[in-house]
Amino acid sequence: MWDWVKFIWDLKHKGIGAEEVYLYASVVVDTIWRTRNDKVHNNYIVNVKNCIDYICSSYANLHATIFPSPSACSKVSWSPPPQDWIKLNCDVKVGLDSMCSTLVVRNHLGRVVWVQTSRVDFSDALCGEVAACCLAISTAKDIGAKFVIVESNSREHEFAKKFPFARDRIVELYFWILGVYYEPKYSQARKLLTKVIALTSITDDIYDAYGTIDELQLLTQAMQRWDISYIDKLEPEYLKTYYKAMLDSYEEFEKELKKKEIYKLEYAKEEMKRMIRAYFEEARWLNQKYFPSLDEHLRVSYVTNCGNIMLIATSFVGMDNDIVTNQTLQWLSNDPKIVKASTLLSRHMNDIASRKFEQERNHIPSTVECYMKQYGVSEEEAVEELNKRVVNYWKEINEDFIRPTAVPFPILIRVLNFTKVAELIYKEDNENVYFKGMVIRA
Repeated sequence: MWDWVKFIWDLKHKGIGAEEVYLYASVVVDTIWRTRNDKVHNNYIVNVKNCIDYICSSYANLHATIFPSPSACSKVSWSPPPQDWIKLNCDVKVGLDSMCSTLVVRNHLGRVVWVQTSRVDFSDALCGEVAACCLAISTAKDIGAKFVIVESNSREHEFAKKFPFARDRIVELYFWILGVYYEPKYSQARKLLTKVIALTSITDDIYDAYGTIDELQLLTQAMQRWDISYIDKLEPEYLKTYYKAMLDSYEEFEKELKKKEIYKLEYAKEEMKRMIRAYFEEARWLNQKYFPSLDEHLRVSYVTNCGNIMLIATSFVGMDNDIVTNQTLQWLSNDPKIVKASTLLSRHMNDIASRKFEQERNHIPSTVECYMKQYGVSEEEAVEELNKRVVNYWKEINEDFIRPTAVPFPILIRVLNFTKVAELIYKEDNENVYFKGMVIRA
């Protein structure tokens, strides 16, 4: 043991930075501790050479992740958190068949106060970013941090680079799903739903801000067919990448599910197609410069609002079959009152929070503007009335928990959790998500 301590201590005399020494020491101590546990609890035969090789490879991978080589093309800026806060920078190193999530925690002086790593034996860049976010949150909780900032550089991954126009929201989106599924038993469900909501965010940006009407028409047709052979009809290349990613993801989900659970995924897929059709309807309004009435707007935006209905349906895929039955999905297909209230509440709060930003770009009218035109009122009056509706929607949601219902309680809880997270996010600005001592940004 003393040889390791001496070796690490001597690193500081060889021009090695303090943070790199701290990282190396963390890897060594972690390896020694794991090896010790394997020896004590599993009677594992210790191979010192294997331990050294593991330390060297782990350090190299983590060093490349935490201390990337300077690039002539890009410069990453980092700013310290406010006093009494900590900043958690999370990232993932994706290998051929495994990934390593890394977390570095720094205080307001920029000093490293904590380093944490976690390895998983599968490889998926998006899921890796999710795992890194999860590591950040669990670590913040473990060290008792009161005020934290979580940052990720998911924009650097190859998949993200293919959609430079898309918002970098993986951290925010993971927190959204964590609010829906916080129970440990739903870890696989969180993985599935986070991937879907990340794809939905890209979908929203394609239809809302980037694609031409002709491109979107072809994409909408392709999504309704849900057939990979249709990919050759899509142009430009980014649509092919998006379409393949969407179909591949659902095929992956299907492989992970048991045969008797496939019906839930098929229903979620149909809700995805429904959302795509609604997105295209909004794109046509924008292309034709059409100003819808409030009722027209809500008929369509009720479906497109963050894909709320589709995400609720997808959240059921990760739940047990004795809870989610065909009757449950039939109940959801009829747009029950609690789902309507949840989705409209989110729609109004989203539009109220983002109206200033949306007015500065080429965008369809928000519910705020539709209300103003339909009832001839000022913006302030429209916002006030829509906020009253939000209060009433909460009353409708609460009523479903008070009255007897044939729908299992865990189903209602998912809808409630979606609503709570939406209120949490849309209460503040759209640039950063801020709540109770936490800032989330990518």
